[in-house]
Amino acid sequence: MQYQNPAFAFLTFDDEHHRFAFANMAVINPSGAAGELAAGVGVNHVGYTYASPGELLETYARLQELGITPYWRVHHGVTLSMYYRDPDGNRMEFQVDCCADAK
Repeated sequence: MQYQNPAFAFLTFDDEHHRFAFANMAVINPSGAAGELAAGVGVNHVGYTYASPGELLETYARLQELGITPYWRVHHGVTLSMYYRDPDGNRMEFQVDCCADAK
């Protein structure tokens, strides 16, 4: 366990700051209103880390040529991230660390 609070838990299996994010949507979205994220508890996303911003952007360009675009692009502060959905709707975070000590 890398971090947890009532809404999120972040886990890893190596020296990465997180590989899996679990979300308790009942805490995040207590009204149950329809939105981007489904209600319930479960895996929120799986993270894949790139060695450099250039590698992340090369992947972005390659996927964009195939008509695959991220549903969310965000600079978290410690990471620059692009979130995608696979054909089954699973969320994936493609990220690059912005700080040498982010791990």
